[in-house]
Amino acid sequence: MNSRSILLAAAIASGLAVAMTAADARAARWSLGANYGFAVHNPDEGRNSTAFDWPGSAFGFQPGMRLGVTGGGRFSEGYLDLGMFFLDEADGSRRDLQASLNYQRNLSPQSTTSLYFTAGGGIVHRGDDSGAASVSATSGIFGGGIGVRNEISNGFGSLRVEARVDRVLEGSDRDAVVIEPAVV
Repeated sequence: MNSRSILLAAAIASGLAVAMTAADARAARWSLGANYGFAVHNPDEGRNSTAFDWPGSAFGFQPGMRLGVTGGGRFSEGYLDLGMFFLDEADGSRRDLQASLNYQRNLSPQSTTSLYFTAGGGIVHRGDDSGAASVSATSGIFGGGIGVRNEISNGFGSLRVEARVDRVLEGSDRDAVVIEPAVV
């Protein structure tokens, strides 16, 4: 079993774990929101880069859209992070896509402010088309973090601040490294 298969299995398992914690589907709370991000991309080789995304984008390995569901007890939350970045120029184009399934464990779910831990995994895709050359690759990403959630507007919204570390695996196309392995 390769690393991509392991990541996909872990992501599916985390989503199922959240689904099983909600004894009554009507007790689940759905959420939709944007991610704002500051990321330091630290490749195994080469120079670091820093990205600030408002909202987040797959270009900085920080997905921009979050779709989540919280179980009835509010201790467990599963969420799907999605991001995309498209650039089209006269001499070529670039596309970055990212999707990951994550699990969040809230430590004090009934409090307005709660500490939480999160972990998950997914895929990243990058494609570059420039003139005669065209490369694309898909690889895995996995990681975890710790954060603080603060409910606002009588529980109809929340603000999260999170420190997270993710590992991006290498992705190649015909011996050309398209996605460099990195810690983000």
